[in-house]
Amino acid sequence: MANALCWQAGLIFLAQAAHADCAAPEGDFQATICADPGLRAKAEAIWTTATETLAQNRNPWVALGLRRSIRHQLDAYGNAWDYAKAQPEDSGACDDEPSSCAETWFTKDWLAERLERLSSFAADPSNLALLREEMRFRRKFTGGPFGHDDANCGLLEPWVLERPYEDLHCAGTFRIQHHDRVCTAEVTWASGHYMTDLRVDQIVAGQPVLKGRCSILDQGGWGSEPFCPEMSIDAPQVGWTTAPDDFSDPLVARPDLDPMDPGETDVVAMAMLGPDGLPGGFAPPLTDWFQTCLTTPDYPPPDQVRE
Repeated sequence: MANALCWQAGLIFLAQAAHADCAAPEGDFQATICADPGLRAKAEAIWTTATETLAQNRNPWVALGLRRSIRHQLDAYGNAWDYAKAQPEDSGACDDEPSSCAETWFTKDWLAERLERLSSFAADPSNLALLREEMRFRRKFTGGPFGHDDANCGLLEPWVLERPYEDLHCAGTFRIQHHDRVCTAEVTWASGHYMTDLRVDQIVAGQPVLKGRCSILDQGGWGSEPFCPEMSIDAPQVGWTTAPDDFSDPLVARPDLDPMDPGETDVVAMAMLGPDGLPGGFAPPLTDWFQTCLTTPDYPPPDQVRE
């Protein structure tokens, strides 16, 4: 009964989201949408489409995952729009022609196209399939305050592509806790490429202790040493390290969340998980690794770990 009520509340929230934003718009991005009937209708259509898509689903965490994934993209568009409008002379935001950046790229047509893309995203059944797969897999384990996802999305800067502000990239950290073990797969975007890193922590006296981390060496030769033994074939420096990583997000407990709440999961980032050229998301070989990591008492194997 509780799950059903949570699911129904999620659908009501989706339907009301655009209206709530326009009740007190924050920044030029929201204000522009709310002031233009056509743009406002497109924004409301995103949540209407999401509600219709979720009518096929009864899992409250899947509903939250789709809503969060949509919100990450809206935030990415809004942050880029507001920054360009507020800092039109900043060459870091607008590259070659800073004085005309806001007028050239961030137009109502640009915004309308992105809102339409988000409606298509909300209607895509493959997104629900990925979210359902993650929740199906998570149900095998106990969950816990450290087992929640993080994600963020952004737009590619002008110096990355000939058509700036066209493509979206999302990075994410996917964590599962089982008793006192936390296993993490983190997908990051750097130098025009996605990379996946793996991490193992043991919870000791309520605090995470790093047992090992490694990077998946993909087909393009991207990754950072040491390379994960399970998924980096014929790679140099195969193994795990206990040396801290200054670039990864810290492992932080979220006791405010339900143990089974996946947190800020993101289906765009999830689709990029795993070795390049192999299925992304919660699918083999990544699920095989999570299963081994979460259920093997002494993992990673001590003979594969170096300082």
